[in-house]
Amino acid sequence: ARADFRHGSTRNLAAGDARGEFLVFLSQDAVPADAHCLRHLIAAFDDRRVAGAYGRVLPNPDDDPLTRRTVLDLPEASAEPVARDLDHVGGLSDLTPAQRGDWLRFNNVASAVRASVFREHPFASVPFGEDFVWAAQVLQAGHRICFVPEAVVHHAHRYGPREAFVRYRIDAAFHREVHGHRVRPSLISALKGFCHELRRDLTYLRGLGGAPRLTAALGAPFLRAAQIAGQYAGSRGLGGPSAADF
Repeated sequence: ARADFRHGSTRNLAAGDARGEFLVFLSQDAVPADAHCLRHLIAAFDDRRVAGAYGRVLPNPDDDPLTRRTVLDLPEASAEPVARDLDHVGGLSDLTPAQRGDWLRFNNVASAVRASVFREHPFASVPFGEDFVWAAQVLQAGHRICFVPEAVVHHAHRYGPREAFVRYRIDAAFHREVHGHRVRPSLISALKGFCHELRRDLTYLRGLGGAPRLTAALGAPFLRAAQIAGQYAGSRGLGGPSAADF
């Protein structure tokens, strides 16, 4: 039932009906860029230590400029492959909170998981960040996770200010509770974050022309103010999910 949806438990339910060697998770609005996306994802498992692989996420062709810029600035839009394990970093507790958040990055928008590993390590039933929590479990069990940029999907969330505030508050609350990392720990950091995001928007918009650029430039301060306010609220524990939720 829609009211019972949770990112982790709903995926676990679907995985329970699967019979293959690998489980592939694709968000309902993620569109593979070509016919080779699945092949590239599965190729990562030639390395027997790989427990999970996730693909590159690019914006949709018809996304508005601010949405496109947001997606293109995320690590999942990178063209550089990455393989992560704990061989040379010690335990997760040896990493700083910020490093831990980066090291555990795994994205279920387009991912594949080795079924034998998944039976031992299903997704946690949390409101947000089930992919990060899962990455921590499998890395600590000695496995490896891979980012596969050749596996491309188009996917984006088109937020207005209200939706942006809620989304980024939940994200920041997750990192505070799970990693001990405060994305925007102070008003000064929030102000710096707002200036950074707005500067990135204006730099991106300079390469565009016509009405879309003007509309985006006028809307950027409101969208980024809501985004940063959400991060600040989540980092400070103001509303939103609590420790018990994670």
